[in-house]
Amino acid sequence: MASKKIVVDKITFLADALNVPRRSISMTAAAWARLFADVPDEIFEQAADVVAKTWQRNTLPPPGVIRDAIADIAIEKMGLPTALEAWHAVITAIKDGRASRIYKMPHPVPAIAECLGIEDLRWGDNMSALRAHFIDAYREEVRRMRRRINLNGGRAEDDSAKGSQDA
Repeated sequence: MASKKIVVDKITFLADALNVPRRSISMTAAAWARLFADVPDEIFEQAADVVAKTWQRNTLPPPGVIRDAIADIAIEKMGLPTALEAWHAVITAIKDGRASRIYKMPHPVPAIAECLGIEDLRWGDNMSALRAHFIDAYREEVRRMRRRINLNGGRAEDDSAKGSQDA
């Protein structure tokens, strides 16, 4: 988990990269060490590096910006397709007459397709509206996944929930 040493190193790095005065780094590091104690070191370091490259202000970013970067890294590691890639895969499976392939796609694609009744799709249906609904639902589910990841310290699944199910 994100050790205080790693947090101090990354805050110092961010402060230097963003030309932030170092006078408040020790207090910030102590607070961030507590806030990011649930995040693995390597993910915290990757997130801090991403933020250092993209942050536009000459102040340290708020912890929420780092948490967003942590969630982005976790989602990326999950290998989720973009909303348009997922839509294309669903439509291709239906065009090829292999709608059952939808259920082998990564979460949340099968659940959204099922909710929208895509398996029963006919080409006379309003494809533009269906695509818009699919993409909106997919993006919303990815947002929910990001929130869960942020609450679980950068992990896609809650390890404590797994342990309680096994018992």
